[in-house]
Formats: sequence, C-alpha cells, structure tokens
Amino acid sequence: MTANSAPPKERRMPAGSTTSDHYKTIVDTAPLGVLFVNSLGRIETVNAKLLAILGIAGDGDFQAKEVSSLPQLIDSGIADDVRRCLENQKPTCLERRLRKTDAIVHLRCHLTPVFDEGDGSCGVQAIVEDISESKRVEHQVRKVDKLESIGNFAGGIAHDFSAILWKILSNTELAAAEIPPGHAARYHLEQVADACRRAQELVQEILRFSRRTEQKRKPIRLSAIAQDALRYLEAAIPPDIEIHQHISTTQDTILADVAGINRLLMHLLLNASHAMRDTEGILEISIEDVVLGDEEVSRHGNLVPGQYVILTVMDTGPGIPSKILTRIFDPFFTTKTSDEHTGTGLTIVNAIVNAHDGALTVHSEPGKGAMFHVILPIIAPEPESIKPQPPTKQTQTILTNRLFHYI
Repeated sequence: MTANSAPPKERRMPAGSTTSDHYKTIVDTAPLGVLFVNSLGRIETVNAKLLAILGIAGDGDFQAKEVSSLPQLIDSGIADDVRRCLENQKPTCLERRLRKTDAIVHLRCHLTPVFDEGDGSCGVQAIVEDISESKRVEHQVRKVDKLESIGNFAGGIAHDFSAILWKILSNTELAAAEIPPGHAARYHLEQVADACRRAQELVQEILRFSRRTEQKRKPIRLSAIAQDALRYLEAAIPPDIEIHQHISTTQDTILADVAGINRLLMHLLLNASHAMRDTEGILEISIEDVVLGDEEVSRHGNLVPGQYVILTVMDTGPGIPSKILTRIFDPFFTTKTSDEHTGTGLTIVNAIVNAHDGALTVHSEPGKGAMFHVILPIIAPEPESIKPQPPTKQTQTILTNRLFHYI
C-alpha cells in the first residue's frame, strides 16, 4: 500500500561514500532504520535500529550479503521493493507489515535510488520507520468515531421509539382496565403491556449506549454489587455450572452509576453461563485491587497511573475464535442468529466501562474458555450503603430469557 506522503527525491553521492566513517556514524546514530543495497542487490549498510525494528537480535554481519538474506525483509516485502527500485530507479514510499511471533509491526519504508556523480547507479537507500503505534491510535480514533456515529443514530431512533411504546403501553393498560379480571382478552393485553415494558428496558440500554442519558454516580463497593448480581442470577444460571467467588480486597470503592455497573455484571455473567450452556463448567468472578504504573497504563489510552480495582469474569466454555476476538465489542456483531442475539451486549459493556473511565480487556483461547477483565479507578470516600432489592417477577423473566448472549 502506498503511503500518502510524497516519495523522497533521488540522491547523489561520491563513490565510496557508504563506507566512510562519517557516513557510518550518521547511520549508526539515526533514530530510524537504515538499509543501503548496492546496484548488485547486496547489502552494504544496515544499522542497529533497523535490526531492532525487524526483531533481529545481535549485531550480525550482513555485509555483502544478498538483500534476501534477511528473512524479515522478504516476509515484509521490503526485499522485493528494493529490487523494483533498483530496476525502475524511481523513489517511492510504501507501507508494509511484518508478522512477528507476538505482534504485527507496521512499517513505512522510504526507498531512494542513489547515483554517483557520473549518473551511474550506486544502489538503493531504504529508510524504515516503525509506525505501529500511530496505526494503533488511528484505529482507535476510527473506532471511536464509528461508535459515536452509531450512538447518535441509535439514540435518535430510541427517543422516537420510546414515545411510540409509551402510547402503546398507556392505551393497552386503559383497555385492560375495562375488562374484568380473568377474562382471556385481559390476559392477552397484559402480555402486550409486559412486552412493552421489556422493550422500554431495551430502549433505555440503547440510550445509555448513545450517552444521551446522564449518569448519577455515587461511591459504591464493587464487591457488594457483584454479590447482589450473583444472587439475582441464581435462577437464570444452569445448576450444572459451578460458581466460584474470589474477593480479595476491601479497597474496591468506585464512583459509579449503580444501574450501569449492574447491567455490566449481568451481561458478563450471563455471557459466561451461556457459553457453557451445553456442558458443565465453572463460572468464576474475582475482585482485587492493584496499583498500575506507567508501563501498565500505557496499554490503555484512557488510564493514568494510580489505584484500580480489577473485576474478572471467567468461564470454562469453548472460548472465542481468534479471528473474531477483535470484533466482539463492535456494535451489532454476532455469530448467532438474530433470534438468539442482537449483537449489542458486549458493546454496551464496553461503553459502560469507558463511561466510568476504565478499561476492558479479554483473553481467550479455543477450548480454554474466556476471561474478561474490567479495570476501574478506586476512590477514597466511604461508599453509600446499598440495600439489596429482591428481583421482581418481571426482572426474573427478563434474566431467564435474556437475549444478550456470548457474541
């Protein structure tokens, strides 16, 4: 893929310049990777920075070797780019990717043909830059813009749909009041009213996802919310799934919207149980406090060094295939049929975590289950007491028939 930046102009240098001490000093101290290949396709110069970018350990002697002697140059396509530049003698700027063991490195390569004072070809100079971080930031910006657009669109529809539901619900209740108790028609109208209320809950989730509703936050103990959620979900979780709790901290006070954290827990716990619906398994929830430094928070764009609490929900289900692991938080993405799943559950979880200035990570391997980590900042004030409320009949029905399943 050709980059947007303009290609460099051709260079001219006296014969023997690439072997001079002055040239070597400049190359060795350069902040970018430097490769010089002569007109015969043999390497004359390669600096330590380029070896580090390519993931080559040590200071190997590549002098006079073919440009294809470095497998990383072949795998990234840079070796072929150098040969083409030697043939057409045209400067160019390209972006390439190199797959390492643990990551994909994005590279920007500036190729410049070099001529001597008599217009004879000396070779090609390649300046290689690791642009992986800028690519990561660019991807995050596009993702945020996409979510914001979807949120605005969904929020507008949800407002209109809420007004329609209110009219249906109010007229249904008025009609039911005119019919004697026990009449079949009244029963059917009550079913319509219950469906409207469930639809209103879905509308509220969409509005929260679109961030059009203000959150009322207060200090709460995350462990108290988690234990309440587990009690509410006992009827919805199959009996052959073991539930393990590991709460190893009392420093788990967070400033949060109680309803939002409840919703987050419900989604994650029900996702985990649904992943094990066809087999026995273990659902584990743990809470611990940690202190994150500069290195740890650098992996998350919105975190700062400080004290955090980590909520982990783990299951022993089949796991999530690696090819879709990066897409599970995308709005409306699902591998299931539309009657099983709407594809918004994990998107809402991610939105709730972001709204609480936290971070959400997932680790999964096929056949080894999945593990979700929710990282939230701790606050100092004492939490307000939260009195558990028994679930209503309507809430129990919603939990039992919950649509937000595992991806």
